[in-house]
Amino acid sequence: MKKILFFINTLGTGGAEHVLVDIVNNLDPTKFDITIKTIYDINVYKDELNNNIKVESFYKTKKNKFIDKIFRKFLYLKIMNFSNKTLYKMMIKDKYDIEVAFLEGLPTKILSGSTNKDAKKISWVHTDLKNNTESYYFFKSLKEHKQTYQKFNEIYCVSDEAKEAFYEVFKFKKNVHVLYNIIDKQKIINKSLENVKLSKKFNIINVGRLTEAKGHIRLLNTYKNVLDKLNKETHLYIIGDGEEKEKIEEEIKKLNLKDHVTMLGRQDNPYKYVSKSDLYICSSYAEGYSLVIMEALTLGIPVLTTECAGMKQILNNGEFGLIVENNDKRLEEGIITLINNQDKLNKYKENIKNNYSKYEAGIKKIEKELLK
Repeated sequence: MKKILFFINTLGTGGAEHVLVDIVNNLDPTKFDITIKTIYDINVYKDELNNNIKVESFYKTKKNKFIDKIFRKFLYLKIMNFSNKTLYKMMIKDKYDIEVAFLEGLPTKILSGSTNKDAKKISWVHTDLKNNTESYYFFKSLKEHKQTYQKFNEIYCVSDEAKEAFYEVFKFKKNVHVLYNIIDKQKIINKSLENVKLSKKFNIINVGRLTEAKGHIRLLNTYKNVLDKLNKETHLYIIGDGEEKEKIEEEIKKLNLKDHVTMLGRQDNPYKYVSKSDLYICSSYAEGYSLVIMEALTLGIPVLTTECAGMKQILNNGEFGLIVENNDKRLEEGIITLINNQDKLNKYKENIKNNYSKYEAGIKKIEKELLK
């Protein structure tokens, strides 16, 4: 049996976190002894894990918010100033056969300092590193960032475009592969059956972390611009939490959209909302291989998305939804086109029902890659 570590910032809300839960729950427990190590003890998804999965957190949140803020600042200074090898020794105590940095940025930085010479080291890239530069913050230079990735035996990107972007940024291809995300289709369908009431209008939905990369502010502005041009009464629901929450709430007030937009916060079961919506909109500036769009299609919901990594593959070059250029003008045009054209929406629904099959790797391929 292989002893395997998955290392990630938290088990809080997010696509990569959700994918990790689905992967570890489906890995063969006779082949893998699995531990998830998080930097921070934000373990929203912990209760969804099978009993055989161990979860450990390096930093324990302090009850006093002021003290916690000081401790987090101190930890941040250590992360930025200590060597990767020192950080590894601080955070990873046990020995593993396979060490997986399951997210860009901190997990990749820290595991690159592994002192376990016998461990197979894997890095997972869940985004387009050319257009999403959030993880760059933890590296002093592009050279250091590149050298960090070169410490790994294998690098898995979640889409062809994410792999291409990786090469454009770091200029190396050795041991860089594509491995699509997986989803638990039956779990999604079962949870979607829970009752919930949405508006009697045409319901639009967006699910994801409230970060700049997801483009919520531009979604609100484009939605405001097209309201008078739509031939249906509509309502936009936003599910998620994150650092941009207050900014988004202020934008809704500023644009006088409170009667047209509802923020639902983080939901344990977003599928009950998605399944009862008429259209899923992704306004992201960058993605890797969107888990939530795969989930929307699994529930038969048409998609409008900006052009990001993985979208052409997931939507089969536009068979299951509309892909627009990644700018505000094309997003506005896309919203008007789909909401005002029921025939086009019905065609997408028919295509999804008849032809959609998910493109994720499948757990057997992931097991094979981990063990090779």
